[in-house]
Amino acid sequence: MNELNDKKLNFVLKFYREGAFNPKKAIAQFHTSEDEPHTNRYGYRWAVTFATAFASIVIVFAAGFSITKAVIHHNRQQETVPAPVVLNPDVAATHTFVYEDAPLPDVINELSDYFGCTISCPPTRKHLTATFPDDDLDLIVSIIESVLNVDITVEK
Repeated sequence: MNELNDKKLNFVLKFYREGAFNPKKAIAQFHTSEDEPHTNRYGYRWAVTFATAFASIVIVFAAGFSITKAVIHHNRQQETVPAPVVLNPDVAATHTFVYEDAPLPDVINELSDYFGCTISCPPTRKHLTATFPDDDLDLIVSIIESVLNVDITVEK
């Protein structure tokens, strides 16, 4: 590069002007002096810092909202119809229904499923403790009606 025949160097020398770019002047203009008030530069820095912090908060809030919405949506999809309560899984083997402090609606649902009919009663919080043979639905219903003082309807 010592020779002036180099095309790149000739290009640079051709367009170089003395004093056109002074690094000391550029650095001096970039840095403000101690005597100048910093209000303009400070205001700009404050605005940039505030805007950055605000944008960060908005992003975190949006991400949290999206995650919360996704979790709620996921939980709603997982909600399914609860499995029917089976109080006596071995009725077929023992031929007896045994209930100990069983909620009446669960008893009604189990009897409906076992006998293949629709049994219903008004909503109640009553519980039943009893043992019945599995051969006579009408007997079971009449005993429950008289003991718990409820009206039960059977549709076969």
